[in-house]
Amino acid sequence: MTVRGAPAIGAAGAFGMALAAREYGLKRDGAKTGSMAGLVQALEEAKALLDKARPTAVNLSWATTRILHLVQVLVERGVDDVAYAIDTCLLEAQELADDDVKINERMGEHGADFVERLMK
Repeated sequence: MTVRGAPAIGAAGAFGMALAAREYGLKRDGAKTGSMAGLVQALEEAKALLDKARPTAVNLSWATTRILHLVQVLVERGVDDVAYAIDTCLLEAQELADDDVKINERMGEHGADFVERLMK
């Protein structure tokens, strides 16, 4: 993995999980012949592979767990729409990445205020 920076590594892992979910759906005729149990298994395998890429990257493991847990919760709630679950994985990955951007923007704003105060 050539991504640098803990939050970006986490986002990359989340998108990797979303891609694994999509790949599962594509192999199952657009998720029509797939099952939620099969999707969970595919995501468990993807999580193991992605986490192994950077075993000390806490954000990576956190993000892959977040996506896997999302689908596991859907299963627990009785959702059996594989296509919906696949779409939800991508939405969650994007939300994770968007949240990181917002956090970085806020840090930049606070940092700019701090530097301005130092310069006075």
